[in-house]
Amino acid sequence: MVSTAYQGSTIALGGISFGIPPFAAFLLSVGLLGALYWFLGKTRLGFAVRAVAQNRLAPGLLGIETQQIYLLAFGLSAALAGIAGVMLSVMLYASPTVGFAYTLKAFAIIVMAGLGNLRGVVPAAILLALAEAFVSTYLPGGGGWVEAVFFLVIFVALTWRSWRTQ
Repeated sequence: MVSTAYQGSTIALGGISFGIPPFAAFLLSVGLLGALYWFLGKTRLGFAVRAVAQNRLAPGLLGIETQQIYLLAFGLSAALAGIAGVMLSVMLYASPTVGFAYTLKAFAIIVMAGLGNLRGVVPAAILLALAEAFVSTYLPGGGGWVEAVFFLVIFVALTWRSWRTQ
């Protein structure tokens, strides 16, 4: 864990107190998500990234340098992962498995939202967070079941999708 002077400090907003590192991480995440939405939805380079993600061959036929777009996407994803790692290093102890639970939760969110559905990511994340909060708060011994909630969410999402397409 990275030790900082503000690590244990809190801020009160409207009678609710928040830890400064988690609140700052939340605000930074919202800002980065907004910037990513803007980049992918409003810029020519963002449209090129989305086009290459949808079809590998067609954008190249239209003059888009697909290898450059792959490099950009890789660099962007590495930068976002690095920022997430820095945010987590202030709140969690470093260990080889520190990101495993977050990777599984991200996978569950992607399954719920649908691969490539950028607009569905936020509602899917909120639904998963509410499900975990509900389980940990209202079920006896729910703290132990929180890590299994995303498996149930994946199962329900995949079952619902297969039932809906029939």
